[in-house]
Amino acid sequence: MSKPIKVGVIGCGGVAQMMHLPFLADHPDLFQLEAVCDVNPLALDAVATRYHVPHRFTDDASLLALPLDAVLVLSADPHSPQVIAAAQQGKHILVEKPLAFNLREVDMVERAVREAGVQLMVAYMKRYDPAYVRAREILAGRTDLRHVEITVWHPDDAAYRTHYQLTPPPALYDPVASAGGLGIRDVATQGVLAELVDEALGRDAPLEQRMGFLMMITSIIHQVNAMRGILGEPEAVLATHIWHDACGIHTTFRFSAQLLATLTWVFLPGIRHYQETYRFLAPDLRLELEFPSPYLRHFPTALRIEGADGSHAWKKDVVVSYDEAFHAELRHFHHCVVTGERPRTGIEEARRDTEWLIAMARAYRPS
Repeated sequence: MSKPIKVGVIGCGGVAQMMHLPFLADHPDLFQLEAVCDVNPLALDAVATRYHVPHRFTDDASLLALPLDAVLVLSADPHSPQVIAAAQQGKHILVEKPLAFNLREVDMVERAVREAGVQLMVAYMKRYDPAYVRAREILAGRTDLRHVEITVWHPDDAAYRTHYQLTPPPALYDPVASAGGLGIRDVATQGVLAELVDEALGRDAPLEQRMGFLMMITSIIHQVNAMRGILGEPEAVLATHIWHDACGIHTTFRFSAQLLATLTWVFLPGIRHYQETYRFLAPDLRLELEFPSPYLRHFPTALRIEGADGSHAWKKDVVVSYDEAFHAELRHFHHCVVTGERPRTGIEEARRDTEWLIAMARAYRPS
């Protein structure tokens, strides 16, 4: 049995506190948490104290100077500068999505990772979900799919965080303060992310298109990657509609003359229930995946299968496992670091996602 690898965590915000840090602590046989880093001293001190971390820093350069095997980049966007710095220090990397906002960023990361000879894995946890893996096995090789439908009804993120002890505590959605929708107008028009969007779409891209692209690259990227993981690459993006300040986004993909796929994402801040459903339809099969909120631990993804046997119709509800996708993701990362095996969700996956998300935004049709 291999020794645990020494890791550091850059970014101690919500997803780190809810998922990654508890699961690192659950696997002392695989990971030895040596250092944490965050620009917020309250979050940093809370995390370092809770998990008895030997080293705490407010700058990632100091963390990367330590003799670590790997780092988890969980900080706010953009991630590429920290990923490149980690690679140049010889650290293996698990990075939260998105890896990049445009292809120039992807090229820079790929060059740094290749020259350093380190592993890079993007944290697409849905690809490691046991029910997703089983659905992929069932659908593998099928050429008779007629339609795929993906829908996401997305509530306020903070509504799913209130049962955690987070530092700082989550700020619930305020419909008055957020009258402009998701509050991404400023992000889409000024600052470092706006400059990266300029490279992806051009400086003259309409505001609604820019806001839609930000939602795609920071949230809908999960659904695009999961879709590609089962169906492979689309032939084309036929159209994308964006409305209500990017609170609604709908895209149609063509996979073949016989198969179209639709992806619909709607922000519904006044509800609490997150819903993410994938339906795969063939003449003799209906397969459905329903993911729980990514902020709930050990809720199994529902797998429903419907078919017919002669004159008899049947339905099957399958609980594949109560294993947590974030757990499985970390185990795969450890395996790749110690064996040299290429990650299932490596840089090529991130490149293809970036290409398709740009294509989705460029297929924008004003509503």
